[in-house]
Amino acid sequence: MRKQTSRFFLFLGVVFLILAFGLQNGSYALGFQEESATKFQRFAGVSRPDPEGVPTKVSVGIVFLDVTKIDDVTQTFTADFYFIYRWSDPRLDIRGEENAPEIRLFELDEIWNPQLLILNQRNLKDYYEDYFRVDTSGNVQYSQRFFGELSSPLDLKDYCFDAQVLPIQVASSRYGPEELLLSYNEQLTGQRGTFSIAGWTVKLEEPQTTGEYLAFQGRDLARIDFPLHCQRHTGYFFIKLLIPLSLIVLMAWAVFWIDPSALGPQIGLPTSAVFTFILFNFRIGQVLPRISYLTRIDRFVLGATFLVFMALGEAVMTTMLARKGKEDLAKNIDKIARYLYLLLFAIVIIIAFFI
Repeated sequence: MRKQTSRFFLFLGVVFLILAFGLQNGSYALGFQEESATKFQRFAGVSRPDPEGVPTKVSVGIVFLDVTKIDDVTQTFTADFYFIYRWSDPRLDIRGEENAPEIRLFELDEIWNPQLLILNQRNLKDYYEDYFRVDTSGNVQYSQRFFGELSSPLDLKDYCFDAQVLPIQVASSRYGPEELLLSYNEQLTGQRGTFSIAGWTVKLEEPQTTGEYLAFQGRDLARIDFPLHCQRHTGYFFIKLLIPLSLIVLMAWAVFWIDPSALGPQIGLPTSAVFTFILFNFRIGQVLPRISYLTRIDRFVLGATFLVFMALGEAVMTTMLARKGKEDLAKNIDKIARYLYLLLFAIVIIIAFFI
């Protein structure tokens, strides 16, 4: 019994020593964290490293790795890119300290930062944890890789012969141009060869420094845009859209060469062209962008629709004239319609693609 009692008290003593040692170390670690937080809390979103009246210089760079999709319907594009920006903070200079680490990592709320964000992001995925890397001289760098959707209003009036400018808009959520000077870093800006997107030629243009005006606050925010110039390839639309539509229009044109007295072919041919055109138009309606204004393709489709229905109406009219014994008049109308139809088709092409 005495042995069991002695073992019990010995066990309690060991547990007490372990707890005491752990609490001491925990208090030391907590004290170190509090000291570290106190040391840098004056930087965290409170004051810039430069005095009032002198904007803080921040260099920004974006390296485009790939552009995988441009969606005309949702007016978005999907990109894979590195986002990097740098600035200098003399308050983080530790070159005079002993055993100073070459690189220090700080969380986003531990030191002052320009609070940059991508304005037109919609669904971006980041790959790495967010940290600021600071060297011994106080030079700070943030880098992150993003992949996902970004929005960009598209001007589709020249669709499908259009070129678009798709920007990545970087702005500060807090500071205006008088407090923050954004510039692009040539060494950190560029693109990786050719992109995997089909149907477009994409090239990075020179970034532009601008401003973002907040009407509800009545002030400007510092902003810089990294625009991608995108030229659409037209070969697909010629093969899949323009040539088939033109053939349907010419199929309806053949009715003017049929004898007006041949009721079956005279009515059957343009009717078949009309139904073919309606089905084809329904199919391309699922591909074309849903916008409120007319594009060049829309002009062509509307003009072609008018011509096909005009051929059907002319065929009905000449057939009725032939049945009333006015075949000569019907044939003369057909002769005039042959050239008028082609002339109108040429006018549709000019209006759609050249004006």
